Amino acid sequence: MTSIETVLLVPAVKLVPAVGEFRLRYAPSARAGIPPHITVLFPFVDPSRVTEADVLGDLDRLLSNSAAFDYVLAEVREFEQGVLYLAPEPAERFIEMTDAASAHFGIKPFGGAYPTVIPHLTVTESAGAGERKRIGSLLGRELPLAARASEVWVMVGSNQSTWTTVHKVQLA
Repeated sequence: MTSIETVLLVPAVKLVPAVGEFRLRYAPSARAGIPPHITVLFPFVDPSRVTEADVLGDLDRLLSNSAAFDYVLAEVREFEQGVLYLAPEPAERFIEMTDAASAHFGIKPFGGAYPTVIPHLTVTESAGAGERKRIGSLLGRELPLAARASEVWVMVGSNQSTWTTVHKVQLA
């Protein structure tokens, strides 16, 4: 049985030309419909509550007064688990959104599995070491990549099926 989940993310659709091919090949979430992004909070609320007026209203009030901001993906990095990612600068703005949403909704990022929030745009999750090195080298030549955080999306779905955007919060 497919487990349905929810996520809050800052989409980086403009970056599809740079990372889209790698994500489609090596990131299940991309194949299921999630664009390049920086995660704000995963998992978010229970899928049965995600469209409730109080949840969406709280989310709108929490984030809509936050100013939109420019950022750059300035460095290729890798987590110990073999996940290749691009690191955004400034990272602090993403951490602030994560901390605010986490505190308001009482949800620990990634279920509390990691002690520190590290904002990132996942490029590959399943590529072998040699392929990660090749992709990292290719992407490194294109950096920095400029982007703008102007909205936060709520998506519902599963990497085994599809993800659907159910709500968007425009940043001020």
